[in-house]
Amino acid sequence: MRSIARSPFFPDLVITVGASSFKLWREGQAFPIFSSPQLPAKLCGCAFSPTRPTVVFIAKDDGVVETWDLLDRSHEPYLATRVNSTGLGPIKFWTPQPGDAHFHKSREQLLAVGDAGGVLHVLRTPRQLRKPKPRELERTEAFLEREAQRAVDSVERGLQREAASASREDAVSAASVGAAGGEEKPAARRGGRGDKELSEDERREAEYMALEQAFMVEMGLREAPMKEE
Repeated sequence: MRSIARSPFFPDLVITVGASSFKLWREGQAFPIFSSPQLPAKLCGCAFSPTRPTVVFIAKDDGVVETWDLLDRSHEPYLATRVNSTGLGPIKFWTPQPGDAHFHKSREQLLAVGDAGGVLHVLRTPRQLRKPKPRELERTEAFLEREAQRAVDSVERGLQREAASASREDAVSAASVGAAGGEEKPAARRGGRGDKELSEDERREAEYMALEQAFMVEMGLREAPMKEE
């Protein structure tokens, strides 16, 4: 993880960047509620918009700052701004205070961006990205709830797939034991070869029988073999 920032609208919502994607997290959850697509360049910094709940700014290693409006589109950036040809670093919005000389001009948003060469760049946010839209806070809450539920469903499906895979592996192992056990008696009758290592053909035959048994069990055409106690 390269950078982390907290939402000014939702105290329990944070954004992180690392490698080639950024993620939204809700405190108390062990997994992100939203993950961006993998981007072609590494990410270096992140910041929430101070006036729009679902607008985030991402600084990248290729010298570009991307602006994402998650209510408009969540699969690609809304705007990409070339800042420099070198990698970027931390980014932070200027927050005007009553004592500042430019306090009365605080309608403009200034974003400070540092680069790998130690140079500070100041960007002015376009009006459409700083002016809130009607009911945007309410729509943002609905978006976060929807993404959180989607993330929970995805995790549950992953656990179900892992459980199904483990069940299939158990069935294959049980079938292998059954197939190997079925080969021992005929081998013993042929002259005490039960303890002898199987030949290549015999091993392949046992593997085939195990796979066939597992397939039949999975399709419900045969009951799983009983395990010996």
